[in-house]
Amino acid sequence: MASLNYEILIDPAPLQVSEPGGESPGAVYIVVTNQTGADVTWGSIEVRVPVGNAEGDLTTAPAAINARIEQNTATDKAHEPKVARDATTGVVRVTPRNKAPFGKAGSLVLVLDDFPVSAKPGVVLPRVEERPVKGAPRKPVILSLLKQAPGVPRNFRADKTLLGANDTVRLLWDGPDTFTYAIKGPDGSMQTVTKGTAGWEWSPKKGDEPKRDATYTLIATPSTGKQPGYFLTTTVHLLGPEFDSVTATAGMHTPWVKGTEVDGRIHFTPQGAEIRKDPEKRGILTADKAALRDLDTTGNAVVGGALTVMGDVDARSALTVTGDVDAKGGLSVTGDVDAKQNFRAARNVELNDFVTLGNVRVRGALSVAGDVDTQNGVRAAGNVIVGCRLIVTDHVEAGHDLHLAGKAVVGGDLTVGGRVDSGG
Repeated sequence: MASLNYEILIDPAPLQVSEPGGESPGAVYIVVTNQTGADVTWGSIEVRVPVGNAEGDLTTAPAAINARIEQNTATDKAHEPKVARDATTGVVRVTPRNKAPFGKAGSLVLVLDDFPVSAKPGVVLPRVEERPVKGAPRKPVILSLLKQAPGVPRNFRADKTLLGANDTVRLLWDGPDTFTYAIKGPDGSMQTVTKGTAGWEWSPKKGDEPKRDATYTLIATPSTGKQPGYFLTTTVHLLGPEFDSVTATAGMHTPWVKGTEVDGRIHFTPQGAEIRKDPEKRGILTADKAALRDLDTTGNAVVGGALTVMGDVDARSALTVTGDVDAKGGLSVTGDVDAKQNFRAARNVELNDFVTLGNVRVRGALSVAGDVDTQNGVRAAGNVIVGCRLIVTDHVEAGHDLHLAGKAVVGGDLTVGGRVDSGG
């Protein structure tokens, strides 16, 4: 018969067996007490943990066992017993330090924790062998504990809680097969779940993936009325969420904005903003009406409606405007100008070829390297200089000189404040 008394406690009670897709950790507390009324000389205490995956085994991973002494009153602190663990066999050995006796009415707790509980439910019988002194026969003590399958659903979780563009929602949980499980999505829809070979898990159908952060609810309903139902929730977060609309009262901070159906982008630069059709190539800005302070383009400028510029216009290629052109400052275009309606400029105008269906009114000089062709009149407060032909259906008024390199066809009055030079 053993000289010391042994009791066993477990956490949780009973221990929960591990299930596919998830390990259940366990903890065993062996309480050793001296109830003899005197000090006890002892040589060692060995605890043999059943290792394997059978009903009577405690764990499949003896190397994971964390063994230590807690709440020791059997010796003083300087002589606290030593603990050694065999990572292969699962044997835990406790020995006295400097042959210190186990004190009268003393006790200690041998803790074994951090190990995964084996998968099959059943009764486990850890064996304790007490040896009074080295070489003496061992005195065995058989302890017992219970491990069971989880009685309630638990550990509802997402495989990944932060999802990128190519990641999929995958929800996992542990629970008995005596429950019926359903997932309630963020939109309120319900889907019943069937257990797979890897355990309990669920993913949304194609097309039902969340577009923004989403909370899912696991609803577990018992097959009998003896247990209550259970509701567990978990949330996934998206790195690139989509919203129907966004209202930002204090502004938004982003390096660029991209379209949802096409790749058009607005990139913000130190000078302002830039339109791009992909990350590297510049795109086209289309507007029914543009009201600008200054217009500076390196390529063609095409405006479907009216163009109003409060300052200068500098187009290094062609300028095509469906509506009126109204430039409060000067206008300089390296390529052709095609204005479908009226054309007005507050200061000097320098063009290549100029075609308009409306009136031309320039408060400064009008200089065109090529032809001028307008369906209405031309009025310029300064010189009118045309590098080729001047074709005007209505009148022409030049506040100063008129210089023509080609022919002039004027359907109305010709009024020139200075001299007229014509090469045609």
